[in-house]
Amino acid sequence: MPRLNSRGDVACGTGGMPGSVNQQPFPFSSNGGGAWITNDQLLESVIDRGGNLYRWNVWADPAAQALELIDPPRGANDFAGGGGEWIAMVAAGSGLLYGSIGEVPGAGFGHVAEDGTIAFKTSYHADWGVTIVPPGAAGDRSKWISIPDAMPVDIQALPGGKAIWRGGAYGRAPVRPYFSDAMGVQLVQIAGEDWLLYWSNHRNALVLHPDGAAEGFLLDVVGLAFNYHAVGGDRATVVSSRTSGEAPNDLCKLTADRSGVVYEIDWDPSRVIPQWMQLESPAPPITEPPPVTEPPPTTEPPPVTEPPPVVTEPPPVVTEPPPVQPPPISEETDMIAAYGPVQPGFSACKEIDNGNGTISLEKPNGKFLCVTPEGSVEERDTPGGAWESFRKGANCIIADRDGEAKGPLVYVLMAVDI
Repeated sequence: MPRLNSRGDVACGTGGMPGSVNQQPFPFSSNGGGAWITNDQLLESVIDRGGNLYRWNVWADPAAQALELIDPPRGANDFAGGGGEWIAMVAAGSGLLYGSIGEVPGAGFGHVAEDGTIAFKTSYHADWGVTIVPPGAAGDRSKWISIPDAMPVDIQALPGGKAIWRGGAYGRAPVRPYFSDAMGVQLVQIAGEDWLLYWSNHRNALVLHPDGAAEGFLLDVVGLAFNYHAVGGDRATVVSSRTSGEAPNDLCKLTADRSGVVYEIDWDPSRVIPQWMQLESPAPPITEPPPVTEPPPTTEPPPVTEPPPVVTEPPPVVTEPPPVQPPPISEETDMIAAYGPVQPGFSACKEIDNGNGTISLEKPNGKFLCVTPEGSVEERDTPGGAWESFRKGANCIIADRDGEAKGPLVYVLMAVDI
């Protein structure tokens, strides 16, 4: 994603795309935009040096003549940093998380807060479990905090050894997004007040509002706010990209608080500035029916009227339409694949070639479609894993999974041309 440091500098670029800082291309070929370890130092995967990770002191070494190799040399599928700490994820096999915390085999990816707090998925292939590393505890695993019943989706480390994830939190109350289908939730503080940034498929919008409030901003309603990121301060700074590739000219950067939204960089010069608003139109008021007026009493008996004749009509013949048969499943296709079932506001996924005859599917919120061996459709932070890989069919996505006790299983998700 476009990654901000606390000063508002933004590093852009995704895997396979060249990186940039504040829209200026890197002086070397990189696998993406990297991650801020501090406000002055980026962690980068350098292509012409084997894809290995290096530290780059951006402002002191603008020509990148003194890159610092991370030892031992190796690459990563994703990485994050903050507060002088960093983590990197190798998604192959059972997974490997490494960085300031040393090596944690079998762990999944996570997030690093600006004070160095780290939170990560305890087990790469498990459905539950989050581990939190408080500031200063990277080298002392006895101080790590394990939360086995946490859902490891949308993990965000927070300063002070705290964290949030989808539906839960540690060290603070869970967040309260207005739209219940909130995905990719990020918590930021604006002038000491907690705000939330997230995508809602129900509203088909990138939403920013105070935690628990019913008013706020709809920052994007056309589905062109990929890989968004926010940091707090007197005003929130929010960045996103109009494409998942995060080219320099794809950048959108704005600041916001209750007084309004100001665009500092925008790829769309005709954009209508979002306004503070009620997030959903309120229900119409309930009106009381008019009172019933009784007729005045009378002494005359009412007239006797004959009941109308009863005519019995034969019941109409209803012909049920034939059941709709799904199209046959085929593995020969050029169709665009989307995961189902289709929901209102659903957008097509982006296909990622895993290089092994399978694909991964990137959703508009930057997450990747996942189907577990039990058939549960979920999302993950990184592509290419055993549960994030699919074969492509003419009108379906085919998930080959090892069901363990049940043996090999195949799940078929019907696809549509969006």
